[in-house]
Amino acid sequence: MPARSSSKFRVMTKASRDAALAALPTQERLSQAPVEQVTERDADGWPVTHCRAVDTVGRLIRGGMLDVDCGDAADRFRRDFHRARFEPLCAADLRRVRGAGGHEEILDAVEDARQRVWEAMNHLGGLATPAGSVVWHVIGLESTLRDWALRQVLGAGRTLRQEVATGILIGALGVLNGYYGQRRRHRR
Repeated sequence: MPARSSSKFRVMTKASRDAALAALPTQERLSQAPVEQVTERDADGWPVTHCRAVDTVGRLIRGGMLDVDCGDAADRFRRDFHRARFEPLCAADLRRVRGAGGHEEILDAVEDARQRVWEAMNHLGGLATPAGSVVWHVIGLESTLRDWALRQVLGAGRTLRQEVATGILIGALGVLNGYYGQRRRHRR
């Protein structure tokens, strides 16, 4: 019988890593909606490969209706939105002592992300404008464009058509891309 390694950590070889990546996603998941493998950096800067469902922005990029730079702006807004913890449904923090009451302090990273989201929303005209509303709901909250369009009511009680909602999203992401481009140039 071979001796067991005394190390707590198992070293993953390239072959085992490739096999693990090939197993993602399952056939059942692939039958639901298109999925793509994405390599990003985590909070510590390490590369992480995971699967992500192709969302509205991904479909617009694949269809040639949206530029990749605008897609990057959408991803940047989505990351800041999630870091700011604006999602309405969240799991309870398991580190919190039960029955302790009160609220914990807001972390600096969360506060910084909230400030970035606030500035981006102000550049789009605020949450009450169509551009701000579509970015908040479709990009931030990851609602579908169709659901957002059905919630928008125009004069005489008519809802927004899907094509018009797509145009508003494309325009808003163009403005958001310009805003992030200005911030990059300003920091240099």
